[in-house]
Amino acid sequence: IDTVKDAFIERNNHKNRTISYLKADVEGYELKTLPQWIEKGTLRQVDQVAMEFHLAALHGKNRFKELLQAVKDMYLMGFRLISYEPNPVTGPQTMKNTGSYYPYFEVVFMKDNVWNSVDQ
Repeated sequence: IDTVKDAFIERNNHKNRTISYLKADVEGYELKTLPQWIEKGTLRQVDQVAMEFHLAALHGKNRFKELLQAVKDMYLMGFRLISYEPNPVTGPQTMKNTGSYYPYFEVVFMKDNVWNSVDQ
């Protein structure tokens, strides 16, 4: 499988360009791909990232901690969560003694520098 860096950035000659908006739907591999993109620096030249998350088994095998770490790492890179939309098709999952959550949702992260340029 090609990486974002190989498939989109390098092949399309975007090495020295800023990508305004990257939409990714990796069908259940979000907690594998997002940390890789962060670690390899793929998101350094991206201003906004939109992803659909599939986290039906969020509270098993440290997946919740992995999600929190990925969001923290995005924050440290200057990304801020600007949109969260649960996918109501499957409905919320109920968790014993803790309530419920939507396992499928879309998020958009935007870098601070994009907000700063809008204000000027």
